[in-house]
Amino acid sequence: MRARGGGGATPRGAALAALLLFLFLATVPAAGCGLPRAAEGGPVVRPLPVRPLQPAPLAPFAERLDVARDGSTLWVTSSGEVYVQEGSGSRATPRLLARGWRSAFWYRGGLGVVGVRGQRRRFAVIYRLPGGREEPLGTTDAPAQVEVTPAGWLAWPLAGTLEMADPLTESRTRVPGLLRGASGFRLAPDGSQVAVARAGRLERVALEGTGSAGAPPGEVLGPLAAPAALDWSGDGRWLAWAAPAGGGAGRFAIRLYDGRRGRVRTLWTAPATGGRGGAPGTGRVVALHWLPGRPLLLVEVAQAGTAGERRYLLVDLKGATQLLPFAGGEAWPLPDGSGFLFVGPPRAPSAPERGQPAVWAVRLPEPR
Repeated sequence: MRARGGGGATPRGAALAALLLFLFLATVPAAGCGLPRAAEGGPVVRPLPVRPLQPAPLAPFAERLDVARDGSTLWVTSSGEVYVQEGSGSRATPRLLARGWRSAFWYRGGLGVVGVRGQRRRFAVIYRLPGGREEPLGTTDAPAQVEVTPAGWLAWPLAGTLEMADPLTESRTRVPGLLRGASGFRLAPDGSQVAVARAGRLERVALEGTGSAGAPPGEVLGPLAAPAALDWSGDGRWLAWAAPAGGGAGRFAIRLYDGRRGRVRTLWTAPATGGRGGAPGTGRVVALHWLPGRPLLLVEVAQAGTAGERRYLLVDLKGATQLLPFAGGEAWPLPDGSGFLFVGPPRAPSAPERGQPAVWAVRLPEPR
């Protein structure tokens, strides 16, 4: 799981009008070897309403989401308020957890919350224990680049230094200079290596034995389409990223580094004019994720003329693809690998009216 900071907290001019959260359970069709397949008849969309705080129009809405192993949902609003809804049932009532945070993420699937708080050049990285006590972990000058792995490692940049900590084991590591000039990074789940986006290229750096000795030399894997368009698989073997493909503006390819064999290969290249199954021929790749526990990539593609909407492309390890039949906002994979969440307003079968914010849960059937 990656952690990404939301927008800066803004002063509240009036009380929060309401927060409406709707989860929609979707079974979507997919084609190609290894991709999940739906039952005959096409998509099935069923609403699962979550009790609202107040029966009033939504303002402000969630900036980012996270889901714990037990289904509890955590989200941050544009005004910096952190809400938690415990359990996965639709009758659970959201409660206010904290104010003034820029982002919040579950730690180790639900053993407390990690967050970023602050409004100036230095931002505090905080671990909030289940009982409510807060422990400061450090500071960062790039709150949008805080990383949290399922294994418990937290990582953040500070003046070009990579800072790492695990609150449970009280382990700490810092590597000076590693992130100097970097536009983003992604820590491997076990904390043993890091992928760094720098000057339009992707580098892989092994961290074993580095400590405070400084940044070791990195291995350049190739060009990178966007700083957030990379992700490690849950076992740390695969590093996937989106790369420019040439042959037209916005055309991209999905590349894959195999840590066991030390090889890089092209998994899939977008066709110049679009492909079968509706695969986009061009688009700006803004993010890429592995679905936990599954050999399946979720690629978020923003296309021109859609007012910031994203299309969702599935790619498996054999290069089979499927463009899902709806569009929405930023996506977050579910911890059990069964699908992902995204923030609306969405466009999909049986969707709410355009302009009505919502959160959607997309459930993918198991591969046959």
